[in-house]
Amino acid sequence: MDIDALLERPFARPTLVVVAVLLGLHLIALLTLVSLRAATGEVVLVGTSVDGEDVSGLTREELDATVSDRGDELLARPIEVDADGETLSTDRAEVGVDAGLAATAEEAWSRGRSGFYTAVAEQVAARFGSEHDARVPLSLDEDRLRTWADGAAEELSVEPDPATVTLAADEDGPTDLEVTEPSEGTAVDPDELFDEVADRYQEPGLLEIDVDVEVVPEPTSDADVDAVLADAETALADDVVLENPSAGADLALEPPDLAEVLEVVFAEDAAEGQRLQLSSDGARVRDHLGEDALEELDADPVDASLELVDGEAVVEGGTVSMEADLEAVADRIVALSSEEPADPEEEDGENDEGSPEDGDENGDNGETDENGDNDETGENAPEADGDEDREPRRDELPGETEEPERTAAAAEEALAESGLDVSEEVVLENPSAGEDLVLGPEELTSVLEAELVDDEDEGLQVELEADEDDFEDALGGVLDAAQPGPVDASVSLVGGTIERSGSTPGFEVDLGEMAGLIVELATSDERTEELPGEQVEPDFTDELAQTVQEEVSSFTTPLTPGQPRNRNIRRAAEIIDGDVVLPGERYSLNEGIGRRTSERGFGENGFIREGELVSVTGGGVSQIGTTFMNAAWFAGIELVTFQPHSFYFSHYPEGREATLSWNTIDVVIENDSPYAILISTSSSESQVTISFWSTEWAEVDTFTGDRTNVRSGRVRDGFDISFGRTITTPDGETRTENYSHSYVPED
Repeated sequence: MDIDALLERPFARPTLVVVAVLLGLHLIALLTLVSLRAATGEVVLVGTSVDGEDVSGLTREELDATVSDRGDELLARPIEVDADGETLSTDRAEVGVDAGLAATAEEAWSRGRSGFYTAVAEQVAARFGSEHDARVPLSLDEDRLRTWADGAAEELSVEPDPATVTLAADEDGPTDLEVTEPSEGTAVDPDELFDEVADRYQEPGLLEIDVDVEVVPEPTSDADVDAVLADAETALADDVVLENPSAGADLALEPPDLAEVLEVVFAEDAAEGQRLQLSSDGARVRDHLGEDALEELDADPVDASLELVDGEAVVEGGTVSMEADLEAVADRIVALSSEEPADPEEEDGENDEGSPEDGDENGDNGETDENGDNDETGENAPEADGDEDREPRRDELPGETEEPERTAAAAEEALAESGLDVSEEVVLENPSAGEDLVLGPEELTSVLEAELVDDEDEGLQVELEADEDDFEDALGGVLDAAQPGPVDASVSLVGGTIERSGSTPGFEVDLGEMAGLIVELATSDERTEELPGEQVEPDFTDELAQTVQEEVSSFTTPLTPGQPRNRNIRRAAEIIDGDVVLPGERYSLNEGIGRRTSERGFGENGFIREGELVSVTGGGVSQIGTTFMNAAWFAGIELVTFQPHSFYFSHYPEGREATLSWNTIDVVIENDSPYAILISTSSSESQVTISFWSTEWAEVDTFTGDRTNVRSGRVRDGFDISFGRTITTPDGETRTENYSHSYVPED
């Protein structure tokens, strides 16, 4: 395009000037806006407020928080409702008012930011003192308001109260009727509440609302009260008895009981004069009687059973059942309570349908019932309006009954046919030296169990068994006396001579066979039989006692006369002297000696614990461990466990020695020979000796190596040692045992 030609056109140059001016103005405005926006930053424009609260200079987050707080203040504005003295307090939020917080915050924030020219104008105006107040708008959720109005109207309304009549009685005193007068009610119209709030919820500050109330008349009249008072007086005039057709208890209610079971209820839809009525229900009956009394009313169908008690066979049960219907019981009590009590004088001694004649199926024959009432004369009935001769109002206890499958008569017949007799004693004669086992009536009924069972062919039968688990409790010492335990043989060394006493076999009752025999004798005319059982041989028989023939090994360790430890060593030797180890048995030296205490004759002395010499009760007894271990070593008996000392003591064989500590370190042997071993001990001020007496069992060759790895110590050296033995048994079999031990040096 030719610029010069274009500029030659009419108005070309003025137009360019105008355009240049406009562009300049736009540029100035843009620069102004950028400058002002930069000066303002990311905060609310100066001169901006929300509901009168200045928010200038706040960040968006601070603005949102301020607007939210303002909304909370508006919604928390109180509302108080007064309905003829009944008041209710709430706030705008509770009745359904909402605040437009988002729009308000956006309005305040967008000032000076919305549109180019508008933003420039607002930014400039704000610099010259222009102000803008963003209001928080309120709105109403009518559904929420409706819900609140309905609830508030119900809360402010007062229900009218009918007259009440309470039947009251002391436990042993007269009954009484307490009347409470009826009262009017008031009703509040929820629509009025709705309209008031909808019209005025935007008012500032406290919103006070006064609503009209409608009076609701009393729901009962004097005619209702008079009628039910007459019914209540009749109800409490005398007892009510519901006779139980089963073996359960009768339900007898005296006037104080009736005052608890009956109540006066309001029947809103009934005619005048009938709106207050006597009533009861199963729950009231249950609460008054309690679970114990209810259990006495009810009786499940109980089959006949056979019980053995106190030396007798007794048939129990066989009674019909009763399951009381408490709702029907309550209805029956209400019905009987409306009847006037019968007057025997007016009836000339005749019984009506509700009072069975003497001796009828209900069992009334002038006997005193559970309440102490004499049913025939009424002399013991509680006073009712001064008339002591009135009969209780009677009817049958309502509920379901059921006959038992097994009657008492059938059980008695089965008992007679069984021949069971627990009244005469049963004697089981003892074939051993023990006492005879005599079971009298009390013992028989303790160990026997009888049960009635139905046999398809024979009918009802008595099934009898003796329970072995009951024998010990029922027979106790009698059973113990009938089965003496075996007596072991004994062997001892007296003055170097072996003395023996013979063993005696015991007797053990065969409880299973005895149980069957007792059952047989209890149903038979023959009441005596031999006690079943078997002879029990002792562990240490005469034959084993004869195997203690000679000294097969012996070992002696020295004592230093006068040392306190000698007392403990000699006491331990004394305790194990005479112990016998049978073939196959293990013998623990700790168990043989027992716990070392001062009460058992042990004193304090040195003992090595974790490489340190300490003083303990029984210290020094470990020397018995070495002496005993070596006696077993040379007898060729198996050494199950032994542990040499940590320090070496020169008066012991190197390696072939043992320490001893209660519950921690033990010497245990096992008699792997076929002969009994008698442990014999002796001691003096200078030595202690342990010998094994038995029958020569094996030859023992012992060996000890040279010391190795010797380590010097100030008190004694430490070193390693190897040792062992070779055992040759009579059958020529040879075995070699190798041991090693490392002694620590003592400084």
